[in-house]
Amino acid sequence: MNAAIDQLISTLNEETECYDEMKAVLQDEARAIPLSNRQELDRARSRKEALVARITRLERKREDSVRQLASTYRIDASMVKVSELVAYLPDPYAGKLKSCAEGLRSLIEEVRLKNGANRQLVRYYMKWIDNAMHLLTGLFDERPIYRKPGIQLENSGYRSNSGNIIRSSI
Repeated sequence: MNAAIDQLISTLNEETECYDEMKAVLQDEARAIPLSNRQELDRARSRKEALVARITRLERKREDSVRQLASTYRIDASMVKVSELVAYLPDPYAGKLKSCAEGLRSLIEEVRLKNGANRQLVRYYMKWIDNAMHLLTGLFDERPIYRKPGIQLENSGYRSNSGNIIRSSI
């Protein structure tokens, strides 16, 4: 039984390490977004993907450990969480497991908030780029430059009401 508890604590510690690393990756990503540093963004994306895969494996491992301990203590394994399991464990393990679970829960919330902030930052810059593209593309006259001989342009000068600065006739 003690080995199963040690295994669960070890898994929680590994998950904590992953989320600590994810937090660092998100900080790197937040620094790269305003600079449009594609290499850094690609590096952050690949590190995030690797961490998510590792976290997924650890989640399964943790769930298996919790189910195993729950069946040992005759608790409904489908409904039990680590925080509820603590009440059934002997004292030295209960405190250690509770501390690991609370630290992990807090770290997950920090990562979730940081990831949301990065998502908002990306959306802001994408909107800014989109607005800049609309401004720049709206400056040019969309009519063809080369026309058949003898065709008069309907206006000479700048397009009216369009904010264009490029002359429509040459």
